[in-house]
Amino acid sequence: MKNILVAVDFEKGINPILTQALSMAKAYQAKLWIVHVVTPVKSQIGYNLSTQSIPGLMAAGEGYYSQLFNLDTTRKMIATELHNEHNKLLEYCDKIKAENIEVQGLLIQGDPAEVIIMESKKKEIDVIILGTHGHGLFHKTIMGSTSEQVIHQSSKPTLLIPIDKEI
Repeated sequence: MKNILVAVDFEKGINPILTQALSMAKAYQAKLWIVHVVTPVKSQIGYNLSTQSIPGLMAAGEGYYSQLFNLDTTRKMIATELHNEHNKLLEYCDKIKAENIEVQGLLIQGDPAEVIIMESKKKEIDVIILGTHGHGLFHKTIMGSTSEQVIHQSSKPTLLIPIDKEI
């Protein structure tokens, strides 16, 4: 095993995923690829913008949200969020490098399952590590889960780490 891809989304519960990835990378002296996938910006700045499109805004409430934001403000907020996520990715990579593990962080826009599968092929990944959030039946029925899509569409071995959002 030479290459491990670990997909992260910076929600609560990232530590169990990284702990498992680090353990495997150390054991196999493998390179760790940390992939964070974000929704394409063009789908976040259209007319049907919702509070769920931008992390952290749901708490503000619909009324507050609709009064406060225009297209320019929204673009700036998205840029700030992407910058923050990039910095988080760099911080994780620096911590991992300090443990003498070869690591590369990737921040990519796109559909999470598609990006994970594409990168696993391009980087010749030996195993994919994903967290599972345990979304409800409605979400799975309508959207499907990223982990489910990866398992069914990828030929790579995939390790799922349960994530409890209350951690």
